Parts: sequence; C-alpha cells; structure tokens
Amino acid sequence: MKIQYKDTSILNKSELTTLKTISEEYSEKLKSYIPVKEVVIDVKTHHKGGKRKRYTISIHVSDDRVFNTKVEDWDFSRAVYKAFKKIIHEAEHKDKIKGKPSRSRLKQALLKTKGIFKK
Repeated sequence: MKIQYKDTSILNKSELTTLKTISEEYSEKLKSYIPVKEVVIDVKTHHKGGKRKRYTISIHVSDDRVFNTKVEDWDFSRAVYKAFKKIIHEAEHKDKIKGKPSRSRLKQALLKTKGIFKK
C-alpha cells in the first residue's frame, strides 16, 4: 500500500509528524475493511488575516472501488481523525450493502409471489 501526501510544504514539522503517524495508524485499520492499493491525502490551509488556520483535508482511497472524503476543521489532528473515520465508515457501509439485493430485484420477487404477500 502506498500513501501519498500532497501540499505538505505548507505544514510545519509537528503537523507533518502528526499527519504521518495518524495516516499510518488508520491505513492499517482501513486494510482490515477493504484491500487498499493507494491512499492520497491532500492538505490545504485557509486563513484570512487571523492567527488561526482552518485545515481542509481530502482523502482519496482506491481499490476495486473508490472512496473520497473532505473534512474541514480548526484543529489539524482532529481534522485528520475525522477524515479517516469518515472513510472507514463509508467502507463499512459499502460492505453491508454489497451482498444485499437491490430494490428492483426485491420488487420482482414480491410480484412473483402475489398470493403470499399483501401489497
């Protein structure tokens, strides 16, 4: 699995180390849900004349399916945690839906068994 970081030149050393530790930790957790080939993490900062920065983190995970997320927050580590938790939640949701039949297939099955079920 390959982790790519985009626009990390805008981060200071402490933010860069927290990004790398959190992303390595959560990429291992993400492997248990889906077979990950590549993780791309894009970091942007927004500050309009103030002392604080607002961070926007977008994560793109690719395997057989593609998962994307975008999170904004004032605290950098909290934004990274939120983004990875959102990706893991999306992967769990897709795995739950994967084996279930679609609504159209369910309607067809109900129409075949008209006498058994009421509409």
